[in-house]
Amino acid sequence: RKHIRLLAISLKENHHKSVTFISLGRIFWEIIEKTEGLDAIVEEERQFGFERVQVTINTILSDEDFLPLADVLADKMQGLDADKDVVF
Repeated sequence: RKHIRLLAISLKENHHKSVTFISLGRIFWEIIEKTEGLDAIVEEERQFGFERVQVTINTILSDEDFLPLADVLADKMQGLDADKDVVF
């Protein structure tokens, strides 16, 4: 993390880039809470095991009927300019 912050400072000072940090982990948990909720995920794992809940989470994060991670990430990046902005 320290190296990424130093890189961000360098990009800003030397290349006039704006750096935005987006946590994929935070997005993951937001999606879980907005869809099934953590309690439901935990209960599914208790009842059916890890492999089943892994499939469920993969579906939640990728299926258009839920909240695909790629779409949420794109929404968070909306308004950024590829010529001026860098995202980590």
